Amino acid sequence: MQQWVQSMLNLFGDERGGLFLCCLHAIWLDRNKLIFDQEHSSPEALLEKAHQAFTEATKADLHVPLLQRTHPESQSANNWRAPEKGRYKVNVDAAIINDRRGGVGVVIRDWEGVVVLAATLEVAASFSVREAEAWAIFMGLSLAAQGCFLEVEVEGDNIEVIQALKATQSFAGPFGTIIANCKALLNSFRFYNFTHVKRNGNIVAHTLANLALSKPNFLWLEETPVIICNLVHLDSLGIPS
Repeated sequence: MQQWVQSMLNLFGDERGGLFLCCLHAIWLDRNKLIFDQEHSSPEALLEKAHQAFTEATKADLHVPLLQRTHPESQSANNWRAPEKGRYKVNVDAAIINDRRGGVGVVIRDWEGVVVLAATLEVAASFSVREAEAWAIFMGLSLAAQGCFLEVEVEGDNIEVIQALKATQSFAGPFGTIIANCKALLNSFRFYNFTHVKRNGNIVAHTLANLALSKPNFLWLEETPVIICNLVHLDSLGIPS
């Protein structure tokens, strides 16, 4: 699947590739609707939804530069912090190796630091770093919505992606499409926010992203993968890894 998606993106280029991603997203959402609600849309309706999402993502001026850094990285947290009681923290990261393969790591913890979900996932190796990091956010939001974690604090260590998610402007190309799809998922939550954290505070998701390069598409529910047990414990104690 990963090789097929990558070959299609290479074939289509930026603009048509963005529409292709919107189509995949629409199919994914309809698949979830079929599984959980026993409802589904017609192919024509899916295509219309994908076209609307792509139009929304690309309506901004193609030459608008990405946001300037209004919150310098030096102000970001250096260690993991538990969310408020009743909320869940979603940490994500992505890893790309020599444009050959990519992985995403997702970990969701409750207000006591207990892992309720962890995952390793594939990402198209043709993605740029910021596209892969944005895709990691999208997958984190998707898993949180599917798990009915309705109040979430989302963290990543790529400040460019976090600022794009907070922005009101749209962005061009596949990156803009992924950001728009992330924002479309926000209606699934009662509460959400996006926060940048330094790598030390995102080490659990970083470790899972690297694990995804060799062991993708694993999902753990209400259990902690052995490879991150010690890191999770250090995070709970407030000790940078």
